[in-house]
Amino acid sequence: MIEHLGFLAPCTFILLWALSALSDREWKLGINYLSDLGVSKRKAAAIAFNGGCMICGAMFFLYSVWMVSTADDLLTVATFAVGAVMSVFFSLIGAINENKRPYHVYTAYSMFSAAMLFLVLLMCADAVNGRYLLLAITLAGFISVPLSFKVGIGSMPIAETVGAIAIAAVFIVHFA
Repeated sequence: MIEHLGFLAPCTFILLWALSALSDREWKLGINYLSDLGVSKRKAAAIAFNGGCMICGAMFFLYSVWMVSTADDLLTVATFAVGAVMSVFFSLIGAINENKRPYHVYTAYSMFSAAMLFLVLLMCADAVNGRYLLLAITLAGFISVPLSFKVGIGSMPIAETVGAIAIAAVFIVHFA
């Protein structure tokens, strides 16, 4: 079961994010940040979003620890050690919501930074192991994150959403 958590974690987050967004009629894609759902006036939306972050973070943390414990090379250990750190920050996004600024912002930036480093290490592992299709998919996801922020200057919420979806999509494809 633990070997499937790398795939199930982003799927769980996307499902709970969608449920949260659907239950908060005031939240608008492209206008609101994802984390706005964590402080929604609709308790169900806030619980689904914050819970999704914490559950997804915990799931990927367990997967990362398992990957480190079963690794036979230093690159895999480094990749999933960073994955574990990223997972902790992802869980903290749900625990330290927007009402706790500036700590929430620091946590979100730390998670995105760790995710980018994780993707770089994942691409290195893909290249070393001859997984060129996965390398190309991961590279596309990696490039889309900073590109979405560059293009999304007028709409940072859209950039954040595109970045989150790109990272989740890479994880789903990579760990399926």
